[in-house]
Amino acid sequence: MVRTRRGFTLLELVVVIAILAALAGLVLNKIDWVRRQATMAVGANTCGEVSNNIQEYLTLTSELPNGMDSLLDTTGAVYTKLIGTTDAVGSLPTTITVSSMGGTGSDKRLNSLVRMGMSFVNDHSTTSTNATDSGTSARAISNDYPAGSATGSVSANASANMAVVLTGTSVWNSVYPANIWAGTTSTSTTMVIDSNGTNASLVALGVGPGNSMNGTTMVTPPQYPGPDSNLYYYRYVALFAVYSDGRRAELKTVIEPFGRTIDSELSNFNSSTPNEVPPGSRTPE
Repeated sequence: MVRTRRGFTLLELVVVIAILAALAGLVLNKIDWVRRQATMAVGANTCGEVSNNIQEYLTLTSELPNGMDSLLDTTGAVYTKLIGTTDAVGSLPTTITVSSMGGTGSDKRLNSLVRMGMSFVNDHSTTSTNATDSGTSARAISNDYPAGSATGSVSANASANMAVVLTGTSVWNSVYPANIWAGTTSTSTTMVIDSNGTNASLVALGVGPGNSMNGTTMVTPPQYPGPDSNLYYYRYVALFAVYSDGRRAELKTVIEPFGRTIDSELSNFNSSTPNEVPPGSRTPE
């Protein structure tokens, strides 16, 4: 007697499909987790590389790079296409504010940058179709622009608007830890650093395509991995300490466009689990 081979029943097919769907969900979740960890690792590594690039440029030229992105638009306001301005994903827009910095008198914070060879920054075009490459409008912060400081006669403008880090924020505390500097901030953007009443601020400048390191210590400015680079600014941001007595500016750290420091990136990398990846997330957050 020949036995006919029986196919799957409807119930068996439903069970198999359900198992495959569950396995697919686990795999996709795992892939998203791995992608997020990789992004965090790339971000932390690139922050370090950009910092090294700036230091190398300073060593080669004895100047800080010119043509860095100001993070302000051509109207003088904080650039509205920074990540987090409209979607509350990144913290950079709530970390920085506009500050008018002086070049003479009792406020020589601008002179801290100028005496290091910085004579102009690039403001962001409000009509640019590419947010990441929007720093296209050069703005002088020095009377010597655009000649540079080769003659040593460079002098700061009387004042200029710059993007500075708010005191007490996580970015500020990554440079000046709260357990050391608590109670010494004199305003929302300055901190007293000595008995003479000298104030320090942190100026935030983006490493965009117009900066003078391109072709010298870097081939092209790095871009943080993420979608919608036309809608959001995906360049890394350098933080420079400037001082009211005009002493030389110092590079303190480099952060990524979400406002995270290297330590924060590494912390996110180490603590990431598949369950922490928000479903449908637009960004590596």
